[in-house]
Formats: sequence, structure tokens, C-alpha cells
Amino acid sequence: MGLTAPELTFFVQMVEFFTVFCAALFKQKSETNRNLKGAALMKRYEYVTVHIGKFCGAGSEEHRVIIDEYAAKGYRYVGYIPTNINDYGKIKDMDLVFETDC
Repeated sequence: MGLTAPELTFFVQMVEFFTVFCAALFKQKSETNRNLKGAALMKRYEYVTVHIGKFCGAGSEEHRVIIDEYAAKGYRYVGYIPTNINDYGKIKDMDLVFETDC
């Protein structure tokens, strides 16, 4: 049981397609890895604790001052972590997280 001429042609074309596709994929992966070798992959993080008191809450500007201060130093604000939450779910303390390249 052999292949007909059209089936054989189709099979050869598919093999050629996958050969070119895999070569292009491998080349792209190799170039990406080569570009990453010189890149700074390490990050350094700073954590600043902010207390949210009875009179300081939604109307507080303290977090903005801290974010602006760290941005001026070259840090990026990446988020916050609640570190103290009361029984009713109110955040009492949080860490602001800043990132910079090493």
C-alpha cells in the first residue's frame, strides 16, 4: 500500500513546512536567549511601612509623598501588602513595595 503522487507531494510539502517552521522557532528562541544574557535580570525591593490610623485613612496624602520620594530616587512603585488587618477587615498597616534594578 503506497502513497499516490498527490499524497506524496502533500507529505513532502508538510515536512518542508515543519522544517522551516522549527528552524525559525529555534532561531527566534536563540536570539531571545542571547539578548537576555546581557540584561539586568536582578531586582531590588524596598518596603515602606505605612500606618493607617484613626484620623489618617482615605483622606491621607502620606502614601503619595512616599511614592513621589521613591520615584525621585529611581524606584518604581509595584504595589502594597497589608500587614495588619483588624477583625472587621480594615487595613491598619501596609507595606508599600518599590522596585529598582540592581
